[in-house]
Amino acid sequence: MVEFPRPGLPAAAPPPPPRQQPAQDEQDEVVRVNSNLVQVDAVVVDGRGRQVADLQASDFEVVEDGAPRRPEYAQYVAVDGGASGGLSTSSLFLSSASGVASAAPPPLPGGESLSAYMRGVLPAGGTLRYQFYVYNAARDETRGASNLQVQVTLRQGGVAQAITPARNVTQLDNPVFVGGDILLEGMPPGRYTLEASVTDQRSRTTRTVVSHPFQITN
Repeated sequence: MVEFPRPGLPAAAPPPPPRQQPAQDEQDEVVRVNSNLVQVDAVVVDGRGRQVADLQASDFEVVEDGAPRRPEYAQYVAVDGGASGGLSTSSLFLSSASGVASAAPPPLPGGESLSAYMRGVLPAGGTLRYQFYVYNAARDETRGASNLQVQVTLRQGGVAQAITPARNVTQLDNPVFVGGDILLEGMPPGRYTLEASVTDQRSRTTRTVVSHPFQITN
């Protein structure tokens, strides 16, 4: 049976053809922007070793190659365990050095770039110096000293190339400073990361901090 539209009623229009999807290059416009923004980690503590979390960009002064640089932005980032009072660490600071690491981070000499302490390129056969702080370490009841065990691993592509013996760090300072040197002799050129594992012998907690990637070159 064939049905005809009744008088006075419009016939149903056929459905519109499917809409053509625009070509991929027409609907997505890619904009590439180059920026010279450099991220710098900083750990700020008060006289009692507590982290200061309410600083603004105007509270910082950055000097590069003897010239002051105005920070554009500052943001407090809580590290794992820090807010709850648990064991936590600062970022790792890397530099090229010789001899034994100092007992505290050396002050910046006049005109030396802050980037020297976060160096991204290190010479093969040289010495890598690492430094960082440990917060909220448990203390003994008599002397108030920490009892930490630290082990450092140098990795290339996730594979351990060098592992330092675990050593004990006992200090009265708060936060606890940890530093050391690793000889790069025999290390093949390439992209590396440094991994420091810290175990609090009293609280039986462990934290691991990993550096930004860096290059070892000939």
